[in-house]
Amino acid sequence: MSELRKAEAEVCEIAASYQRLIRGFRNLINDHPAVDLLPELVDLDEVSEHTDEQTPSTLYSHLKEFLLREQAMLDGPQLEKFRKRSKEKDPISGNPRYGEKTMGRVMKLLETHETLSGAIDIMHTVHEFQPHVKNDVLNLIMLSLHDDVKSSQKSSLADYVKVLADGEERKRQKDSEEKLSQEEVGRLEELKRAKDEEEALRKHLEEEKRKQDEHAKKLELERRKQVMKDEQEKRIKEEEEKRRLEEEQKYINSILKGKEGVKIQMKRLRESCGEDMAAYRVAARSLHILFSQILARPEELRFRLIRSNHPQFHEDIGRWIGGREILIAAGFEVIKIDEITCYVTKEPSLEQDMDAWSAWFDGLKNTVQIIEDEMDKAKRLM
Repeated sequence: MSELRKAEAEVCEIAASYQRLIRGFRNLINDHPAVDLLPELVDLDEVSEHTDEQTPSTLYSHLKEFLLREQAMLDGPQLEKFRKRSKEKDPISGNPRYGEKTMGRVMKLLETHETLSGAIDIMHTVHEFQPHVKNDVLNLIMLSLHDDVKSSQKSSLADYVKVLADGEERKRQKDSEEKLSQEEVGRLEELKRAKDEEEALRKHLEEEKRKQDEHAKKLELERRKQVMKDEQEKRIKEEEEKRRLEEEQKYINSILKGKEGVKIQMKRLRESCGEDMAAYRVAARSLHILFSQILARPEELRFRLIRSNHPQFHEDIGRWIGGREILIAAGFEVIKIDEITCYVTKEPSLEQDMDAWSAWFDGLKNTVQIIEDEMDKAKRLM
């Protein structure tokens, strides 16, 4: 049934094209006898107006398209297949091959093509008639045709449309030539005026280019000065950063490592907190949690890596003198991750170096013990 739906869709388009042709014939060339003989398939109001301007050329173009599409359908095997099948019967039941509903659709399809085929014959049938049009555009075209065309003649509707389309084209060419001859008078004056304007424009552009070149040279000089200034500032910043890093590394190296170092930094932390014992207890408790987590899960990097910009770390530990230093004294290294200073303690390989791992782990335990001792002292002072 997909073949039938496809054929119905195509005949619907061809029929709509045909109805637009009828409207065009009646609007432009209703003087030809064949126009009144053309059958209608549907009410003209059911077909939307064509968007093209109604002229002999567009009408002839639509006519050719309609003839080609309909003739292709008529010459193709599809219609003959439907016609043959509509007459066939089931060898067992003796009923028609198509059901009642499908048979109605097939017969309507065949009847539509029969009507369109008859319309094509009418369009190609020669009639003798007196050309007489009321359309202003066609009147101008008719005046440009030969005398034998303007008088009584014999012609089919299709040929008549072609004659009018050819006449329209000749008239368009003639009008174009007349317009060109009228424009030729002012063309030389326009050329002279254009030449004068071109010369004035050339001088203006040369002056503008000179000014632009001078401005560009000035900008380039300023740009080079700025580049030199930026490079100098960059070198100064790099030197300052280098000195800062060297001083920072020197300071880190100066921090005593191991148990004694941790004790020294805990003392500095307590002194930094001053009379704010609550802050000192928070710092000591946070350090205790930090190192206890590493002891509990030494394989977890997230416990062994501390970012200096972490808000909680800064609030509890990092803002006090001795807070960061305790990490370094306990064996943490200072590294950069995405330009952020971080502290990390690297776990030695337990499988490859048991002694190094044991020393590292004992150092963590010693640090926890020192922190616990300091926390006990702080409690006694309360």
